Amino acid sequence: MRDVSVILNARAGSLLGRDHAEIRKHVADALGGGGRRVTVALASGRSITDAIGRAAADSHDTLIVGGGDGSVSYAASRLAGGNKVLG
Repeated sequence: MRDVSVILNARAGSLLGRDHAEIRKHVADALGGGGRRVTVALASGRSITDAIGRAAADSHDTLIVGGGDGSVSYAASRLAGGNKVLG
């Protein structure tokens, strides 16, 4: 896990009303130790599936999705058969 993409549902209850830049920094700082490169995106609606699709096709070796069952299921289907780790 050297290159991590994190996609969070911006409409999740715990994120509502919070500063997106602050959330991105907090998550990147928490996961960024040990030489990891961490990219954090907040998305909602259709843009979540678009972000997951881009992450599935890019160079990240790990994808972490913070969303509902549909988002996680979609990510699993996009990564199935590949070498990326889903968290």
